[in-house]
Amino acid sequence: MIVWLASFPRSGNTFLRILLNRLYGVRSSVVYDVDGVAARLGQEFVGFENRPASYDEMRSSSAIHFVKTHRQRDSDVDAGDRAICLMRDGRDCLVSWARMQSETDPDLYETKLREMIDRTDPIGTGSWGANVLSWLMPEMPNRVVVHYGELVAIPKP
Repeated sequence: MIVWLASFPRSGNTFLRILLNRLYGVRSSVVYDVDGVAARLGQEFVGFENRPASYDEMRSSSAIHFVKTHRQRDSDVDAGDRAICLMRDGRDCLVSWARMQSETDPDLYETKLREMIDRTDPIGTGSWGANVLSWLMPEMPNRVVVHYGELVAIPKP
């Protein structure tokens, strides 16, 4: 079974993965070829594991496979898949992401922010609105929405 850990960048996905790992021993993989966050913070800390198989093989497995994505919902996701959708105010996400993208050159901040506001990519991460709506619509019967503000306020159940 697959459980998607879906969010727009800078919505707290890494924080969620760390909580899942530290509280429950849950490990997670990513849709990307490299997990740059786990490489920076430490694979054990984040709870990173390599994807053990194809999505179809993971989906049909009796084991639970948590997979992080910042992509819009796409053809890799089946309607019956489970998903934890982490939502954060888009303004906060975009400001945070633009700041991160301009860390080495703060003069690029406004340019990066404008690019992120104006993006319309139909695949991949896309805009904040398109990304979030792709996970909220159409309905997924096995989807849970977690709001970033609630997660950081009360991280333990």
